[in-house]
Amino acid sequence: MSTQVFYGIDLGTTNSVIAKYDGAEVQIVKNRDLMDVTPSVVRIERSGRIIVGRRAYQTLYSDPENVAAEFKRWMGQSDRKEFKALGRSLDAEELSAEVLKSLLEDARRLSPTPVESVVITVPAAFGQLQCEATARSATRAGIVNAALIQEPLAASIAYGMKPDARDKHWLVYDLGGGTFDLAVISTKDGRLSVLEHKGDNMLGGKDFDRAIVDQILLPRLKEHFNLPDPNSSRDVRKLVQFLRLKAEEVKTDLSTSESSIVIINDVGTDLDGKPIELEVEVRRNEINTLVEPYVRKTIRLCREALSGARLTSDEIASLILVGGPSYMPIVREMLATELRVPLDYSIDPMTVVARGAAIYASSIPVPTTQVSIGESATVSLQLAYEPVWPDATCLVAGRVSEWPRSLHSIEILIESETGVWKSGWVPIKDGFFELKVHLLEESTNRFWVYLRDEVGRSLSVSPDSFSIRHGLAIAEPPLPHSVGVEVVGADGRSEVDNIFPRSTPLPITKRIVYKARRALKPGKNEDCLAVKVWEGEWVNDPEANTFVGALKINATDIRRTVPEGADIELSISISASRLMDVRAYVPILSQYFQESVYVAKDNQRPAMDEAQEMGSVIDDQVERLEKLEKEGLSTNDAALEDELTQLRKDLDELTAEQERVQSNQQDNPDAAKKLVHEAKNVRGKLSSLEKKIGLQRRLPESLRRIDKEKEIAGEVVQKWGEKLDKKEYEILCKEAERISDKEDERILAKVANDFAGLKWRVLARQPWWWKECFEQLSVEGTPYVNKEEATSLILAGQQQLVSGDFDSLQSTVRKLWDLQPKDNVEMEQQIALQSGIKRRWS
Repeated sequence: MSTQVFYGIDLGTTNSVIAKYDGAEVQIVKNRDLMDVTPSVVRIERSGRIIVGRRAYQTLYSDPENVAAEFKRWMGQSDRKEFKALGRSLDAEELSAEVLKSLLEDARRLSPTPVESVVITVPAAFGQLQCEATARSATRAGIVNAALIQEPLAASIAYGMKPDARDKHWLVYDLGGGTFDLAVISTKDGRLSVLEHKGDNMLGGKDFDRAIVDQILLPRLKEHFNLPDPNSSRDVRKLVQFLRLKAEEVKTDLSTSESSIVIINDVGTDLDGKPIELEVEVRRNEINTLVEPYVRKTIRLCREALSGARLTSDEIASLILVGGPSYMPIVREMLATELRVPLDYSIDPMTVVARGAAIYASSIPVPTTQVSIGESATVSLQLAYEPVWPDATCLVAGRVSEWPRSLHSIEILIESETGVWKSGWVPIKDGFFELKVHLLEESTNRFWVYLRDEVGRSLSVSPDSFSIRHGLAIAEPPLPHSVGVEVVGADGRSEVDNIFPRSTPLPITKRIVYKARRALKPGKNEDCLAVKVWEGEWVNDPEANTFVGALKINATDIRRTVPEGADIELSISISASRLMDVRAYVPILSQYFQESVYVAKDNQRPAMDEAQEMGSVIDDQVERLEKLEKEGLSTNDAALEDELTQLRKDLDELTAEQERVQSNQQDNPDAAKKLVHEAKNVRGKLSSLEKKIGLQRRLPESLRRIDKEKEIAGEVVQKWGEKLDKKEYEILCKEAERISDKEDERILAKVANDFAGLKWRVLARQPWWWKECFEQLSVEGTPYVNKEEATSLILAGQQQLVSGDFDSLQSTVRKLWDLQPKDNVEMEQQIALQSGIKRRWS
């Protein structure tokens, strides 16, 4: 068994968990209260003492002004919690660091093994700012080497240790206290990979608690007591906090019972001086009514994710439940009924994420100190191997990076720590070696490295050991949101140039050359050329996305003028932990520019401040919508009318939410963040519709077709194209830009056809596309000039589909196209294309 211990931390909204993995088994580290989970609650006393966990949680009602909870939802914001007793305030990053310190203290107290490697989980839907804030929390907690992993992926790793885990599709349903994530997971070919992902950072069990308080407990109390306005009375705010604690208990009780009694007492008096004492019976069907809309939203996201992964429920082996709220019967019943996928909660949903994170930690190399060997008889090796491998043997290669001059030849022996396998002595030729090591299944295999010289004398070696875990190899995690930079077009309008589209595998690095928008002269204070980084999907309107930060080329840092139009070479990297590095190189200066691109917390506006100003923002959006509605009337486009109707509904809901937040004078960064987020989404939809209606009004049919074919071809090439396809697409884009002001219909039509041709060539190489084309052609009622021959071909195609013979299926589809009335062929191809693109990019 390995002597190494690896740690994984589930840093949750409601509760946090730390687990350790010793190479064979995962153990949950119990806290000082002998509990598996630690409430993510922080209390600061008047003396300055900080208390984390159950003891802090117990004072949420009695002393809410000095206790912080649910702060994970405002991670990455500048909002702060003020602790009245000490006159001190902390943000979510600092509060999370206190939770991490408490968990690490538990680990160090119960195990003599030092904490060498820590993996911290984050919601899959977390943004760049939230991931960066989590990484800073780890540093504040004294963690030297920390990696981040998405929560659904961590849960999948835990389930991936099971013997029957291979060659399956899973749907991981992670409903936590504050966030919801889901991922479609594949374990095909020994690799654990994310096929599609969805999430909502503002949906979780805490929303259920608030609904129980607002729609059941408070109304029952108001029937018997004269309660003041919660926004104007500290006592009532304390009462609401008390009721939220009771709501958590109710959820737990109703997971096993049909009814629960909430006993309310010792919470003060009402306006008439009457003691507030009441027993409230809450029945499970009441809770179900409140929770159902939230669960239905998660189910809609599940269906979108399955569609995006091009899978049906029948192809999913199990739906893995993660998170405390997943224990609720209503959640499990709706999932089973609506999705018809077997539910799997065989690993504790409360601790499964931490378990998977600990296992994942064993696959991350810990930085080691380089040994300087000089003239000593120590040999330094550079090893190359897969830290996780699904097969019984794994190739290990190595190179001697430092070889004492006194040695003429060296032999190497690798032996498993268990002693069941050893390689025997193998000569190192020309400084290189390759060996296949044998792995024990479903465990972490540690190997010792030995060296000897030509006369058999042992040599010191660095490193002298390495580990490989047998199991599903973990594919690159996907980027949950697109990341791009703001650029200015020829018309002077700003837009986002998406550098990394959503779902890009991580880690990733890309280098792009841009042009300086204007000249920058040296020495001028506060003048700069800024590279603004945005996260989100709204390319037409940067402000509708989340501002990540900016890299500045400052005038005070340059030696000579950067002329307008000068090249700026931008290099952007995003690690597997979602941490970003941005660098710029200006060739004319031969100078590099690099700094932390993330927006400084001191420059961030608190979400509460933004929310208070949201009224004028919404008024502006209403005016924009009214103009769109007038212009949209002339298009006679039913789909456009549906979009406008939905946008009107979104704006009405946004207005109602803004009024609720405005009337609530309590500090509630959670509600404020949700309001700001939804306002950005509405803004993005408005900008998208404005562009669409503007194009419909201004552009001739040929230019509209170019725009449409360019957009679809771009999505197809980005997702499935090869290097040459992407190069051809770039050339066509330049050609389209060059002829955009031409009036020659023949030239315009040729460019549109070129985009369409590229699109069809890329799709024709995809087996799934031929499958969809065949399914469209097999629909009853599809017109054919020879129905008998078409029926025969369809039967043959069905057999080819079952056997996976896509070459023959392609021939069958082409023959069916030949049997169609000519006007139907392009229509059938386009239907198949639109179905695939919509699912993949919804």
